[in-house]
Amino acid sequence: MSSKNYAKGAAFEYRVKEHFEKLGYDVTRSSGSHSVKDLVAFKGTADGKIDVVLIQCKTNGRLPPDERQALKDIVAKHNFMVRAVHAYKGDGGHAEFEKI
Repeated sequence: MSSKNYAKGAAFEYRVKEHFEKLGYDVTRSSGSHSVKDLVAFKGTADGKIDVVLIQCKTNGRLPPDERQALKDIVAKHNFMVRAVHAYKGDGGHAEFEKI
């Protein structure tokens, strides 16, 4: 990956991170890890549980089938107590979100 593409992807990850922080989540970014999750967001809920969201960010909008399946496997492994989201650039460069 070129440094230009890395910078573009990192900037988008920070925008998505800020979006979730505005919704009250604490967000951790796993930069350079090449893992299936770029961001992990979590916050407490009114009923005393923790809402955990695994986020894969793609500036080109394409989430490869193997990465999609890996996210599904993580969700299933944790008995669906976590959610997975694909964040991508929509029209006009705005972040769009797809539940996995």
